[in-house]
Amino acid sequence: GGDLAQFSDFRKRFHGLAVVVWRLRHPGIVGVIDFGEHDSRPYLVMPYVGGGTLAARLDRGPMSPAEIAAILPPLADALDYAHVRDLVHRDIKPSNILFDDAGRPHLTDFGIVKVLGDTHTSVTRTGTWLGTPDYMSPEQVHGIETLDGRSDIYALGVVLFEMLTGRLPFENTNPIVIAVKHLNEPPPRLRDTAPALAAGWQPILDRALAKSPEDRYPSASAMAADVLAQTHVIPSPPPPPVLGGGALWALRPDNTPTPPPSPVVAAATIGSETAAAPTSSPARPTSTVAPPAGVSSGESTIVAVVAGTGTELPPEEPRFRLTALTELRAGPGTLFATLAGLKVGEEMDVIGRDEV
Repeated sequence: GGDLAQFSDFRKRFHGLAVVVWRLRHPGIVGVIDFGEHDSRPYLVMPYVGGGTLAARLDRGPMSPAEIAAILPPLADALDYAHVRDLVHRDIKPSNILFDDAGRPHLTDFGIVKVLGDTHTSVTRTGTWLGTPDYMSPEQVHGIETLDGRSDIYALGVVLFEMLTGRLPFENTNPIVIAVKHLNEPPPRLRDTAPALAAGWQPILDRALAKSPEDRYPSASAMAADVLAQTHVIPSPPPPPVLGGGALWALRPDNTPTPPPSPVVAAATIGSETAAAPTSSPARPTSTVAPPAGVSSGESTIVAVVAGTGTELPPEEPRFRLTALTELRAGPGTLFATLAGLKVGEEMDVIGRDEV
Protein backbone atom coordinates (compact mmCIF):
# COMPACT_ATOMS: atom_id res chain seq x y z
CA GLY A 1 0.00 0.00 0.00
CA GLY A 2 2.76 2.46 0.95
CA ASP A 3 4.81 1.66 -2.15
CA LEU A 4 1.73 2.08 -4.36
CA ALA A 5 0.92 5.45 -2.79
CA GLN A 6 4.52 6.55 -3.18
CA PHE A 7 4.55 5.54 -6.84
CA SER A 8 1.26 7.35 -7.41
CA ASP A 9 2.79 10.48 -5.88
CA PHE A 10 5.85 10.06 -8.10
CA ARG A 11 3.65 9.84 -11.20
CA LYS A 12 1.89 13.07 -10.30
CA ARG A 13 5.16 14.89 -9.69
CA PHE A 14 6.73 13.44 -12.82
CA HIS A 15 3.76 14.62 -14.88
CA GLY A 16 3.98 18.07 -13.31
CA LEU A 17 7.68 18.31 -14.12
CA ALA A 18 7.07 17.07 -17.67
CA VAL A 19 4.54 19.83 -18.26
CA VAL A 20 6.92 22.48 -16.92
CA VAL A 21 9.91 21.30 -18.98
CA TRP A 22 7.72 20.79 -22.06
CA ARG A 23 6.93 24.50 -21.95
CA LEU A 24 10.60 25.48 -22.00
CA ARG A 25 11.58 26.76 -25.43
CA HIS A 26 15.23 27.74 -25.44
CA PRO A 27 18.02 26.76 -27.86
CA GLY A 28 20.29 25.91 -24.91
CA ILE A 29 17.87 23.50 -23.22
CA VAL A 30 17.14 19.96 -24.34
CA GLY A 31 13.37 20.19 -24.50
CA VAL A 32 10.63 17.63 -24.10
CA ILE A 33 8.93 16.52 -27.30
CA ASP A 34 6.29 14.35 -25.64
CA PHE A 35 5.49 12.62 -22.39
CA GLY A 36 3.03 10.03 -21.14
CA GLU A 37 2.81 6.55 -19.69
CA HIS A 38 3.37 3.07 -21.12
CA ASP A 39 2.37 0.04 -19.06
CA SER A 40 1.87 2.42 -16.12
CA ARG A 41 5.44 3.69 -16.43
CA PRO A 42 5.86 7.44 -17.05
CA TYR A 43 8.23 8.50 -19.81
CA LEU A 44 9.66 11.58 -21.50
CA VAL A 45 10.55 11.88 -25.18
CA MET A 46 13.49 14.22 -25.82
CA PRO A 47 15.52 15.00 -28.94
CA TYR A 48 18.75 13.13 -29.50
CA VAL A 49 21.82 15.32 -28.96
CA GLY A 50 24.73 13.39 -30.39
CA GLY A 51 27.86 15.48 -29.87
CA GLY A 52 28.89 14.01 -26.52
CA THR A 53 29.03 15.56 -23.06
CA LEU A 54 31.19 18.17 -21.40
CA ALA A 55 32.31 15.41 -19.03
CA ALA A 56 33.78 13.50 -21.98
CA ARG A 57 35.53 16.65 -23.19
CA LEU A 58 37.03 17.26 -19.73
CA ASP A 59 38.48 13.76 -19.73
CA ARG A 60 41.03 15.20 -22.16
CA GLY A 61 42.11 17.90 -19.71
CA PRO A 62 41.58 21.65 -19.14
CA MET A 63 39.95 23.86 -21.74
CA SER A 64 41.29 26.99 -23.37
CA PRO A 65 39.75 30.39 -22.56
CA ALA A 66 38.38 30.50 -26.12
CA GLU A 67 36.58 27.19 -25.61
CA ILE A 68 35.16 28.36 -22.30
CA ALA A 69 33.99 31.63 -23.86
CA ALA A 70 32.09 29.62 -26.50
CA ILE A 71 30.43 27.26 -24.01
CA LEU A 72 29.62 29.16 -20.83
CA PRO A 73 27.54 32.12 -22.15
CA PRO A 74 24.92 29.92 -23.92
CA LEU A 75 24.61 27.82 -20.77
CA ALA A 76 24.22 30.95 -18.66
CA ASP A 77 21.51 32.26 -20.97
CA ALA A 78 19.66 28.95 -20.73
CA LEU A 79 19.87 29.01 -16.93
CA ASP A 80 18.59 32.58 -16.71
CA TYR A 81 15.70 31.64 -19.00
CA ALA A 82 14.75 28.85 -16.58
CA HIS A 83 15.38 30.88 -13.43
CA VAL A 84 13.03 33.72 -14.39
CA ARG A 85 10.39 30.99 -14.72
CA ASP A 86 11.15 29.82 -11.17
CA LEU A 87 12.73 26.58 -12.36
CA VAL A 88 16.00 25.56 -10.66
CA HIS A 89 18.05 22.81 -12.28
CA ARG A 90 19.64 21.49 -9.02
CA ASP A 91 22.14 19.22 -10.75
CA ILE A 92 24.38 21.29 -13.02
CA LYS A 93 27.42 19.16 -13.89
CA PRO A 94 29.42 18.27 -17.01
CA SER A 95 27.49 15.05 -17.68
CA ASN A 96 24.27 17.10 -17.88
CA ILE A 97 25.76 19.42 -20.53
CA LEU A 98 25.42 17.93 -24.00
CA PHE A 99 26.86 19.10 -27.31
CA ASP A 100 25.07 18.92 -30.63
CA ASP A 101 26.84 18.07 -33.86
CA ALA A 102 27.79 21.74 -34.33
CA GLY A 103 29.43 21.88 -30.90
CA ARG A 104 26.71 23.99 -29.26
CA PRO A 105 26.05 23.21 -25.56
CA HIS A 106 22.65 22.19 -24.21
CA LEU A 107 21.45 21.67 -20.64
CA THR A 108 19.46 18.55 -19.89
CA ASP A 109 17.71 16.85 -16.93
CA PHE A 110 15.94 19.91 -15.53
CA GLY A 111 14.35 19.19 -12.18
CA ILE A 112 14.65 15.39 -12.38
CA VAL A 113 16.57 15.21 -9.09
CA LYS A 114 13.86 17.16 -7.27
CA VAL A 115 11.08 14.92 -8.57
CA LEU A 116 12.95 11.76 -7.62
CA GLY A 117 13.83 13.17 -4.21
CA ASP A 118 10.32 14.29 -3.41
CA THR A 119 9.12 10.70 -3.64
CA HIS A 120 11.80 9.46 -1.20
CA THR A 121 11.56 11.86 1.73
CA SER A 122 13.29 9.36 4.00
CA VAL A 123 16.42 9.79 1.89
CA THR A 124 16.81 13.42 2.93
CA ARG A 125 16.20 12.54 6.58
CA THR A 126 19.03 10.02 6.57
CA GLY A 127 21.51 12.58 5.28
CA THR A 128 21.75 11.50 1.65
CA TRP A 129 21.59 14.62 -0.50
CA LEU A 130 19.70 15.21 -3.68
CA GLY A 131 22.17 16.12 -6.37
CA THR A 132 25.85 15.44 -7.00
CA PRO A 133 28.08 16.33 -4.01
CA ASP A 134 30.97 17.51 -6.22
CA TYR A 135 28.80 20.34 -7.58
CA MET A 136 26.36 21.03 -4.73
CA SER A 137 25.93 24.49 -3.28
CA PRO A 138 26.23 24.96 0.49
CA GLU A 139 22.47 25.48 0.75
CA GLN A 140 21.88 22.16 -0.99
CA VAL A 141 24.21 20.49 1.51
CA HIS A 142 22.20 22.08 4.30
CA GLY A 143 19.05 20.54 2.80
CA ILE A 144 17.30 23.85 2.20
CA GLU A 145 14.16 23.18 0.16
CA THR A 146 13.52 26.66 -1.26
CA LEU A 147 16.52 26.93 -3.56
CA ASP A 148 16.77 29.66 -6.17
CA GLY A 149 18.88 30.17 -9.27
CA ARG A 150 21.95 31.17 -7.27
CA SER A 151 22.37 27.52 -6.30
CA ASP A 152 22.77 26.69 -10.00
CA ILE A 153 25.24 29.58 -10.35
CA TYR A 154 27.40 27.97 -7.63
CA ALA A 155 27.37 24.68 -9.55
CA LEU A 156 28.23 26.56 -12.75
CA GLY A 157 31.19 28.04 -10.87
CA VAL A 158 32.37 24.52 -10.03
CA VAL A 159 32.05 23.60 -13.71
CA LEU A 160 34.06 26.71 -14.66
CA PHE A 161 36.80 25.76 -12.20
CA GLU A 162 36.89 22.29 -13.75
CA MET A 163 37.06 23.67 -17.28
CA LEU A 164 39.95 25.94 -16.31
CA THR A 165 41.99 23.44 -14.32
CA GLY A 166 40.86 19.97 -15.37
CA ARG A 167 40.04 19.08 -11.76
CA LEU A 168 37.34 19.75 -9.16
CA PRO A 169 37.81 22.43 -6.50
CA PHE A 170 37.11 19.96 -3.71
CA GLU A 171 38.17 16.34 -4.10
CA ASN A 172 37.85 13.32 -1.82
CA THR A 173 36.70 9.73 -2.09
CA ASN A 174 34.16 10.39 0.66
CA PRO A 175 31.17 12.49 -0.51
CA ILE A 176 30.54 13.69 3.04
CA VAL A 177 34.02 15.18 3.21
CA ILE A 178 33.40 16.91 -0.14
CA ALA A 179 30.11 18.33 1.20
CA VAL A 180 31.84 19.69 4.30
CA LYS A 181 34.45 21.36 2.09
CA HIS A 182 31.67 23.07 0.11
CA LEU A 183 30.32 24.37 3.41
CA ASN A 184 33.53 25.55 5.01
CA GLU A 185 36.53 25.83 2.70
CA PRO A 186 37.19 28.74 0.34
CA PRO A 187 37.74 27.96 -3.35
CA PRO A 188 41.31 26.80 -4.06
CA ARG A 189 43.73 29.46 -5.29
CA LEU A 190 44.46 29.15 -8.99
CA ARG A 191 48.06 30.16 -8.35
CA ASP A 192 48.39 26.83 -6.51
CA THR A 193 46.42 24.60 -8.90
CA ALA A 194 46.99 26.25 -12.29
CA PRO A 195 49.59 29.02 -11.96
CA ALA A 196 49.72 29.64 -15.72
CA LEU A 197 46.16 31.01 -15.72
CA ALA A 198 45.59 34.76 -15.68
CA ALA A 199 44.94 36.25 -12.25
CA GLY A 200 41.61 37.68 -13.43
CA TRP A 201 39.92 34.28 -13.22
CA GLN A 202 40.17 34.12 -9.42
CA PRO A 203 37.66 36.92 -8.64
CA ILE A 204 35.14 35.29 -10.99
CA LEU A 205 35.46 31.95 -9.23
CA ASP A 206 35.41 33.55 -5.78
CA ARG A 207 32.13 35.29 -6.52
CA ALA A 208 30.46 32.32 -8.22
CA LEU A 209 31.56 29.98 -5.40
CA ALA A 210 30.69 32.31 -2.51
CA LYS A 211 29.26 30.42 0.46
CA SER A 212 26.35 32.85 0.82
CA PRO A 213 23.93 33.13 -2.13
CA GLU A 214 23.76 36.90 -1.53
CA ASP A 215 27.46 37.19 -2.36
CA ARG A 216 27.21 35.35 -5.69
CA TYR A 217 26.40 36.70 -9.10
CA PRO A 218 22.76 37.81 -9.33
CA SER A 219 22.37 35.96 -12.63
CA ALA A 220 24.26 33.42 -14.69
CA SER A 221 24.54 35.96 -17.51
CA ALA A 222 26.33 38.40 -15.18
CA MET A 223 28.88 35.68 -14.52
CA ALA A 224 29.17 34.97 -18.26
CA ALA A 225 29.79 38.67 -18.92
CA ASP A 226 32.82 38.59 -16.61
CA VAL A 227 34.05 35.42 -18.31
CA LEU A 228 33.82 37.08 -21.73
CA ALA A 229 35.60 40.16 -20.41
CA GLN A 230 38.37 37.95 -19.04
CA THR A 231 38.74 36.07 -22.32
CA HIS A 232 38.46 39.28 -24.37
CA VAL A 233 35.80 37.69 -26.55
CA ILE A 234 33.05 39.83 -28.07
CA PRO A 235 29.64 38.25 -27.35
CA SER A 236 27.97 36.65 -30.34
CA PRO A 237 24.46 37.77 -31.30
CA PRO A 238 21.59 35.95 -29.57
CA PRO A 239 20.20 32.85 -31.29
CA PRO A 240 17.05 33.18 -33.41
CA PRO A 241 13.77 32.89 -31.54
CA VAL A 242 12.43 29.42 -30.81
CA LEU A 243 8.81 28.77 -31.64
CA GLY A 244 6.70 28.65 -28.54
CA GLY A 245 4.30 30.65 -26.41
CA GLY A 246 1.25 31.18 -28.60
CA ALA A 247 0.03 31.84 -32.11
CA LEU A 248 -1.67 34.77 -33.77
CA TRP A 249 -3.71 34.59 -36.94
CA ALA A 250 -3.08 37.80 -38.84
CA LEU A 251 -4.48 39.30 -42.00
CA ARG A 252 -1.84 40.89 -44.23
CA PRO A 253 -3.39 43.15 -46.91
CA ASP A 254 -1.77 42.72 -50.31
CA ASN A 255 -0.57 46.06 -51.72
CA THR A 256 -2.72 48.01 -49.28
CA PRO A 257 -1.39 51.03 -47.32
CA THR A 258 -1.04 50.32 -43.62
CA PRO A 259 -2.11 52.60 -40.75
CA PRO A 260 0.35 53.90 -38.11
CA PRO A 261 2.32 51.14 -36.39
CA SER A 262 1.21 49.43 -33.22
CA PRO A 263 3.57 48.54 -30.36
CA VAL A 264 6.42 46.31 -31.53
CA VAL A 265 5.78 42.59 -31.06
CA ALA A 266 8.55 40.02 -31.58
CA ALA A 267 7.21 37.20 -33.66
CA ALA A 268 8.30 34.37 -35.90
CA THR A 269 6.39 33.41 -38.99
CA ILE A 270 5.19 29.85 -39.41
CA GLY A 271 3.35 29.94 -42.73
CA SER A 272 0.37 31.27 -44.60
CA GLU A 273 -2.64 30.58 -46.72
CA THR A 274 -4.15 33.02 -49.18
CA ALA A 275 -7.80 34.08 -49.04
CA ALA A 276 -10.05 36.95 -49.89
CA ALA A 277 -10.33 39.44 -47.06
CA PRO A 278 -13.16 38.31 -44.77
CA THR A 279 -15.95 40.54 -43.65
CA SER A 280 -15.95 38.82 -40.28
CA SER A 281 -13.53 36.74 -38.24
CA PRO A 282 -12.70 33.38 -39.84
CA ALA A 283 -13.86 30.35 -37.91
CA ARG A 284 -10.98 29.33 -35.64
CA PRO A 285 -12.06 27.12 -32.75
CA THR A 286 -9.70 28.67 -30.18
CA SER A 287 -9.57 32.27 -31.39
CA THR A 288 -10.09 34.85 -28.68
CA VAL A 289 -9.63 38.11 -30.57
CA ALA A 290 -12.25 39.47 -32.94
CA PRO A 291 -11.17 41.07 -36.23
CA PRO A 292 -10.59 44.81 -35.99
CA ALA A 293 -13.05 47.21 -37.48
CA GLY A 294 -12.36 48.36 -41.00
CA VAL A 295 -10.47 45.30 -42.27
CA SER A 296 -9.01 46.11 -45.66
CA SER A 297 -10.79 44.99 -48.79
CA GLY A 298 -9.31 43.04 -51.70
CA GLU A 299 -6.92 40.11 -51.70
CA SER A 300 -5.19 39.40 -48.39
CA THR A 301 -3.01 36.72 -46.81
CA ILE A 302 -3.85 34.92 -43.59
CA VAL A 303 -0.61 34.42 -41.69
CA ALA A 304 0.15 32.22 -38.67
CA VAL A 305 2.65 33.83 -36.30
CA VAL A 306 4.23 32.53 -33.09
CA ALA A 307 5.63 34.62 -30.25
CA GLY A 308 9.38 34.20 -29.82
CA THR A 309 11.50 32.92 -26.92
CA GLY A 310 10.65 34.39 -23.56
CA THR A 311 7.55 36.21 -24.82
CA GLU A 312 3.92 35.62 -24.20
CA LEU A 313 1.26 36.24 -26.79
CA PRO A 314 1.25 39.92 -27.74
CA PRO A 315 -1.25 42.12 -25.90
CA GLU A 316 -4.71 42.36 -27.35
CA GLU A 317 -3.87 45.06 -29.87
CA PRO A 318 -5.69 45.13 -33.22
CA ARG A 319 -2.39 45.26 -35.12
CA PHE A 320 1.18 44.08 -34.65
CA ARG A 321 4.54 44.40 -36.37
CA LEU A 322 6.90 41.53 -37.16
CA THR A 323 10.36 42.01 -35.65
CA ALA A 324 11.95 38.59 -36.24
CA LEU A 325 11.52 35.72 -38.67
CA THR A 326 12.38 32.07 -38.43
CA GLU A 327 11.65 28.99 -40.49
CA LEU A 328 9.52 26.14 -39.24
CA ARG A 329 10.43 22.70 -40.53
CA ALA A 330 7.16 20.87 -40.85
CA GLY A 331 5.34 18.44 -43.06
CA PRO A 332 3.75 19.21 -46.42
CA GLY A 333 0.79 21.51 -46.74
CA THR A 334 0.15 25.10 -47.68
CA LEU A 335 -0.25 26.26 -44.08
CA PHE A 336 3.17 25.09 -42.95
CA ALA A 337 5.11 25.90 -46.08
CA THR A 338 7.84 28.49 -45.59
CA LEU A 339 6.31 31.86 -46.30
CA ALA A 340 8.26 33.71 -48.97
CA GLY A 341 8.20 37.46 -49.20
CA LEU A 342 7.25 38.28 -45.60
CA LYS A 343 9.56 40.98 -44.27
CA VAL A 344 10.57 42.18 -40.83
CA GLY A 345 8.74 45.42 -40.17
CA GLU A 346 5.50 44.40 -41.88
CA GLU A 347 2.29 45.14 -40.02
CA MET A 348 -0.87 43.08 -39.97
CA ASP A 349 -4.35 43.01 -38.48
CA VAL A 350 -4.90 40.46 -35.72
CA ILE A 351 -7.92 38.25 -36.45
CA GLY A 352 -7.41 35.44 -33.94
CA ARG A 353 -5.19 34.14 -31.19
CA ASP A 354 -4.37 30.56 -30.15
CA GLU A 355 -2.28 28.82 -27.51
CA VAL A 356 0.36 26.41 -28.78
